[in-house]
Amino acid sequence: MAGDERLCKMVEDQLDAREELWARQVPEALDAGLRFIQRASLEADTKCPETIRSMVGALKICAEIKLTRDLIAARIRAITEQYRETDSRDDEDEGVLRFPGASKAGGSS
Repeated sequence: MAGDERLCKMVEDQLDAREELWARQVPEALDAGLRFIQRASLEADTKCPETIRSMVGALKICAEIKLTRDLIAARIRAITEQYRETDSRDDEDEGVLRFPGASKAGGSS
């Protein structure tokens, strides 16, 4: 049984390392793709229908990524502000952040 726990821990550690590597590589890949699209848009045949369709598709994907990023950032800001408001209303629990609506005991109100 102890061997199984060690194996599970090793697999979990490897998955965590792979996830961390992937998370670091995604922004680099997006930056490289964006640079490619920028270069291609300057060098492309603007009269070719297939080129125009490809560029429109690439720009649509870029816009969707930006919108998604902006929405996530706005949601995080809103949640953070809710935590700060909840925390500032409760002087007895200095520095403790709680979910909005949570009682002092940690339950929900």
